[in-house]
Amino acid sequence: MRKTLSALVLVTAVGFAALTGCASSASTEASTTPTESTSAATAEETPAETTASDESALEACAQLADLQTESSDLMDVVSSGDMSKATEALASMEEKLRELAGEITNPEVKAAVTQMADAYTSLSEALEKAQSGDASGLTDVTTELQDAASALTTACTS
Repeated sequence: MRKTLSALVLVTAVGFAALTGCASSASTEASTTPTESTSAATAEETPAETTASDESALEACAQLADLQTESSDLMDVVSSGDMSKATEALASMEEKLRELAGEITNPEVKAAVTQMADAYTSLSEALEKAQSGDASGLTDVTTELQDAASALTTACTS
């Protein structure tokens, strides 16, 4: 079980790094780089309506900033060794990612956030199996999380 817990901490760290890294860079860039929608919103004129395709990747990724605390809490729970709480925390993170994916209109970022939510679902399923003694799925879910993290990083930095 100790081996399973160590693997789970490592796997969760991959997802955590992607979420905090993307949110941090998006927040920093958003605060230092004005965008068309920001400029238009601050003008005295009536701002143009924003359509689904008008959301920049930067704006979409800035919405991930709220997940930084959640991701940190998830790592703490997973590191504590309480598998029951870890399962609950993973389910909560997956739910929040799905909610965000529903709010994001930038197609590339939306797809990457959905992919990350799917990876957290797979991680929860692998954790349930690991609690029953079958830790074989943790290797596959590690790859899935790495791929999702890469997709999210690419979507938020392009």
